[in-house]
Amino acid sequence: MEIKIAEKLVNDVAMTTVESPRLESIKPKANSERGSTMVEYALLVALMAIGSIGAIGSAREGARTTFIDIEDKLAQATFVPN
Repeated sequence: MEIKIAEKLVNDVAMTTVESPRLESIKPKANSERGSTMVEYALLVALMAIGSIGAIGSAREGARTTFIDIEDKLAQATFVPN
């Protein structure tokens, strides 16, 4: 009984490494460029996100400086009633 199980395992392993129907169905998908294209798009999106974060940080600092300048000018202004 144990010998038959071992023979079946050896045959199954040999079939999966040599000519498995499952392996044959995967080969065309492995050769397609769909997966690599998806990875390229993901990298592109990540790069754009990093660039956007940097641009927003820079714009935030510029806006902060502008509002501080406006606040200082308003604090120095004098109110003249009508």
